[in-house]
Amino acid sequence: MPVTQSPMSTETKSPVDAAAAAELERVYRQYYRVTFETALHVMGNFEDAEEVVHDIFVDFFRSGRSIITIVNPQGYFIRAAKYLAMRVISERRLATDGDLDLDAFEAPAPEPPDSFEQKLGQLNAFMQTLKPKKAIMIRLKYLDGHTNEEIAWMLGMSVSMVGLTLWRLRQRLLHFVKGEQ
Repeated sequence: MPVTQSPMSTETKSPVDAAAAAELERVYRQYYRVTFETALHVMGNFEDAEEVVHDIFVDFFRSGRSIITIVNPQGYFIRAAKYLAMRVISERRLATDGDLDLDAFEAPAPEPPDSFEQKLGQLNAFMQTLKPKKAIMIRLKYLDGHTNEEIAWMLGMSVSMVGLTLWRLRQRLLHFVKGEQ
C-alpha cells in the first residue's frame, strides 16, 4: 500500500514548496482555534464545525493566497467561518424544505381576535427581555422597514453582524413563543 503524504507535511520536493508548506502550517496552527470556535458557535456541534473549518482551510490553501496579502487574517477566518457555517445551515434547510408539495398547501383559517391579542402579548413580553440595541434592531427592520445595510450604518455595526443578530433573534422568538404555549 503506498504511503500518502499529509497536506500539512513540510517534506516537499523544492525549497519553494517547503516554504509554502511551512507558511500553510503556521497559518493553520495560528488561526485554527478561532475559526473552529466561530464555526462551533454558529453550527452548534463539533462534527459540523470541524467540517466547516476543514473546508475553509482547504479553500484558502488551494487558492494560493498568502496570509501577508490579508489585512486582518483573524477577521478573515472568523468571517469565513460565519458565512460558510450559515451557508451550510441554509443549504440543509433548503434541502429539507425542498420536498414540500405546494399543491397540497391550504391557507390557514383566519385567526380569532383573541389569538392575535395573545400573539401580540407574547411579542411584547419577548421585546421586554431584549437589550435595548437588539430591540431597536427589530423595530428598525420589521416595523420601520429598513434594510440591513441601513441598520448597520445607523447602529455602527457590520452588515453581516446585523443579519446574524436578526437571525438569532428570530430563532429566540420562536423558542420563546413555543415555550409559552
